[in-house]
Parts: sequence; structure tokens; C-alpha cells
Amino acid sequence: MSQSNYPWYFTYWFIALLIIPGVITIVGPIIGAVLLVIRIVKDRKHYEKETSNLKVELERIRKETGYEDLEMMKERIKAAKEEHKDTQAKVSRLEEESKEITSVIKRLDDEYDEQEIGFFVAKYHLPSSEVYKERIKDIREQQKALVKGKEAVIHAGTEYPKKVISMVEKLALRSFNKECDLEMSKVTGGNAKAVEARLKKSREQINKICEPAGVSIHPKFLNSKLEELFLQVEYAQKIEEEKEEQREIRERMREEEKVGREIEKIKQKIQKEQDHFEQAKKAYEDQLATATGETREAILAKIQETNILLEKTKAEKEDVELREKNARAGYVYIISNIGSLGEEVYKIGMTRRLEPMDRISELSNASVPFNFDVHAMIFSEDAPGLEAKLHETFKDQRVNKVNLRKEHFKVTLGDIEKEIRDNHNDTITFTKTADAIEYRQTLVLNEKVEEKVS
Repeated sequence: MSQSNYPWYFTYWFIALLIIPGVITIVGPIIGAVLLVIRIVKDRKHYEKETSNLKVELERIRKETGYEDLEMMKERIKAAKEEHKDTQAKVSRLEEESKEITSVIKRLDDEYDEQEIGFFVAKYHLPSSEVYKERIKDIREQQKALVKGKEAVIHAGTEYPKKVISMVEKLALRSFNKECDLEMSKVTGGNAKAVEARLKKSREQINKICEPAGVSIHPKFLNSKLEELFLQVEYAQKIEEEKEEQREIRERMREEEKVGREIEKIKQKIQKEQDHFEQAKKAYEDQLATATGETREAILAKIQETNILLEKTKAEKEDVELREKNARAGYVYIISNIGSLGEEVYKIGMTRRLEPMDRISELSNASVPFNFDVHAMIFSEDAPGLEAKLHETFKDQRVNKVNLRKEHFKVTLGDIEKEIRDNHNDTITFTKTADAIEYRQTLVLNEKVEEKVS
């Protein structure tokens, strides 16, 4: 195959177009580098084949002419050698360029990876997702106004016809908008800085291509796109925050419903016991009217015993009614789960349940592989307040410092106990050792399996 018969995608102009970063696609430089190496190899084989053909031709002529055209053949050989030498120099130069391009691609990849792990810091802090949505809508309207008012691009004086310049403007804006739409469709808080850098780079490349026509993307149009970019990120984060808040509200409502049902059930039980004791007391009093001697003494003792039970029942009823009225009364619990959370990680939460262990049982459901161990259960007339104070005290030890609804803290149990005893309740009993029965049994079974394998 001669050089002129190479497929179009091996032509140098097409390879050069690919190698320019961002002109075709993000992976264009990589594809261009591969095609360039293949083209170099093909060129080398082509010229080696030509040299070989010349030698064969020389030998044929030499045999046919009996060395009559020896000087001519020498000149042809010399020319072929010079051509071969030029080709080798060209191949060497292209190989060096290929190495340089590969190095640039690697550097850009490294820079991209560094940007990808950037930490996103919110700029706007708008109150709701609806406000973000309206703000994004306003930004897009501003962008349309910039385009309509011919302010999205900069015009420099050139000799190109107005029609050509107009076409270049449209192509530049279309290319930049498509690049922006593509990047914004996949932007997250983790890669926002990298996307910002790519949009700026895209503008630079488009401006460079359109420079001969005196056309470039206006900086204020770029800034408008970047503002939309960061609004999009915060909009997505705000939606997730609102979903989390709604889930928390629904969970709190379910918890309140359970507390309400639990209180109602206990009230009915207490009322039933109270009715039973009052009926028993009335029956004893009826018997007392006709009783004498030892029988009378026995009935009086029963009445006294029944009165004690009635007073106890009334006290229980008043306590439950007080709990029902006081929406802040409840228990703050300190629990751990070594198998799921690791050593010295504690969850500090609260529940209004009359039986707080029911809440702990729910937390030890199928979402975690092992059950929670309870280290302390603290009753408080203001359980949410106590929980908030403990969270504030250990805020620097939070496991998740972003989502404050996660109540896990990397702290020693001794520090928690000291804080509670010194500032809140000095009569609480703490269970220092976590049983973690299933977790420890699992470790033993794993050791046995490893022994069998070894």
C-alpha cells in the first residue's frame, strides 16, 4: 500500500485534529497518539520495502546491462539511501513527538485525578431546593439574553465576511453549550472543581480555534455557566438533604405513634387493674358488713392490701399521664456495636418509648450484622436536650462530620461517663464491657475455618 492509499483516518491532518486536546472528544488525544504510532510504523515499512525493491531493480539492471549504467545505478542507490535516511530522521522525529504527546496525556490524566478528589464547598446556601430551582432558571434566562444581545461572544476586527463570522459564532456557542450540558449532566460535589477546570479549558480551546475569525467566548458567559454549574451541585445536595429531613420526620412520627400506642396500651392495662381492685374492695366491704371475729379481721387485712394496690395503680396511672403530657421526657441511650462500627465507636441517641429496649431491638435489625450492646440508659425529663448537649460536647469526635443526623462518636466510654456524671446525672450505672456475643462467636468460628484450610 502506497502512502497515498492510506485510509483517511491515517492522514496526518486527521491525527493532528485528534491530538489537539478537547477538539473532538476528551479521549481524542489518546486515539490520535495510537494512530500516529501506527502511521509511523507503516511509513517505516513502506520505505524499507522501497529500498529493497531498488536493490532488486539494481541487481536486475546490472545483470541485463553488464554494468554499462553503473554510474546511473550508483546515483539511484545514493538517492535511495538519502531518501531512506530522510525517512528514518522523519520517523525518529515523529517518535519523539509521540513520546511528548504521551507524556502530556499522562500529565493531564494525573491533573484530572487530582481535581476529581477535590472537596466541594457550598457558595450559595439557599434555603430550599425550590429556591435553587428558580435561581438556575434565572441564570439560564440570563444566558439566553446574553446570546440574544450578542454579548455571549467577543468580536474582534477581521477581514472575514460577516456571514462567515456569524457562522463561527454559532459554532463556537453551540460547541461550548454542548460541552457545558455534558459536564453538568454528570457533575457531583466530588468532581465539581475538575468540571470547572474542564469548562475553562474548553473555552480556551474554542477561542484558539476561532481566533482567526476574531471570535471568542465572553468571560461573563463562562462565569454564568460556572455559576449554573455550582448551583446545580448545591441543588442536588439540597434535594438529598430535604429527602433526609423528610425521612427523619417520618421516622419521628412513627416513633411518636409507637409511643402513643404504647402509652394507650399501658393506660388500658392500668385502668383494668384499677377497676379490678375497686371491685374487689367493694366486695370485701360488702362482706365486712356481716362478718365477725377472725373473719372480720381477715377481710380488713384484704381491704388494706387492696388499698395499697389501688394507690400503686393510681401512681402508675399518674406517671403515664405525665409522660403523655411531657413530650420531652424519655431515655438517652449509649450503645455500641463492635462488629459493625468497630472499637470505641458509640451511638448516643434518645427515645420516648416507655420501654426503651424496644427501640434498641429495632436498631439491631437486619440493617446491621450484629446486635447493639447497651452501656447506659438515662431517663431525663428533657431527653432531647440531654442528647443535644452530649452531641455538642463530643462534636469533634463525630464519625460523620457532614451529616449531623448520624449519631456515632469515636470516643472512649470513660469520657462519656465522666461528662454525664459531672454535668447531668451522677447516679447512672455504666456497663463498661460490650458483650458482643454473636460477633465474638463469629471470630471463633472464623479461626476454626482458617485452621482447617491451613
